[in-house]
Amino acid sequence: MMEGRRRAGGRPARELLPGERVPMSFRVPPELKARMDEAAAASGRSVAQEIEMRLDRSFEREDLLEEALELAFSREPAGLLSTIAHAMVSAGRFGALLSLDTLDAVDDWPYDPYAYHQAACAAITVLEQVRPAGNRWKLQKSRIADPNAPEFREAGARQARRLLGAIRDRGELCADQHRNRKLEGLAARLGPMLGDDLVARIPADIGAQS
Repeated sequence: MMEGRRRAGGRPARELLPGERVPMSFRVPPELKARMDEAAAASGRSVAQEIEMRLDRSFEREDLLEEALELAFSREPAGLLSTIAHAMVSAGRFGALLSLDTLDAVDDWPYDPYAYHQAACAAITVLEQVRPAGNRWKLQKSRIADPNAPEFREAGARQARRLLGAIRDRGELCADQHRNRKLEGLAARLGPMLGDDLVARIPADIGAQS
């Protein structure tokens, strides 16, 4: 092959100028085309302008999500959460494609056993690959007498079960005067996001599990 050969189509690629518009060609289902036509007519923009505006907003929303995560959890945990989420969705969708053999069902991965397992494996892989070096069971500067006691060795799992139990109860206020209102509020927000099907999978006795 000759060096410096031009790419297929003739002219070599040139650097685009700021603000320059370039053509894009892609296909969409008729239903989406109809919705874009309606949106463009309602806004007074052309269909091309409507598509450009909505694509641009989609990137803005991604930035806003990352900023919101960082505000809520600080930078490194937010980056870890985002990485886990992207890995899970990618693995879940691919798993659904393999299991269900159709592109139309790739977003249904939380409901397919194989696809869900692949998503869980992706999350675990991310966490394991960035695990800090050292003894995972050693409390570095703690005064706890027996760090090997189950309540300390399984602290993470206990916290997760506590949250899942509150989500299953939909954050309803309990009679216990020592109830955790913050946890109840969090559960009340997360429950609807998970949806009835996922919440129903949480064991009723999860709070009693050791």
